[in-house]
Amino acid sequence: MIEITLRKKDKSLKLNSRGHSELAPTGQDILCAGVSAGLQMIEVGINGVLDLKKKIEKKKGFFETPWIQDEKAEILIISFFRTAQVLQKSYPNRINTSLIIEND
Repeated sequence: MIEITLRKKDKSLKLNSRGHSELAPTGQDILCAGVSAGLQMIEVGINGVLDLKKKIEKKKGFFETPWIQDEKAEILIISFFRTAQVLQKSYPNRINTSLIIEND
């Protein structure tokens, strides 16, 4: 199962993704490939396009942004999260999304 969590705190966002869908063998899993491509788009957008120089932690089956407070980065992150929610409707046993709103 792919678990994607978006945390909101004041005007900051933090995104975490972990796990695998196990829909197909490694290298053939279209759901994992789609999620991975979206996560790479976030990293390229934040660091390559917006030049925010944020340390994004990633390894096989894991991706996490630091807390980010930037309107353009927010558009990237929320667009990915909403796409993941659409995927969850098609693959409810393979991907789960959670939105957590934190208060001070």
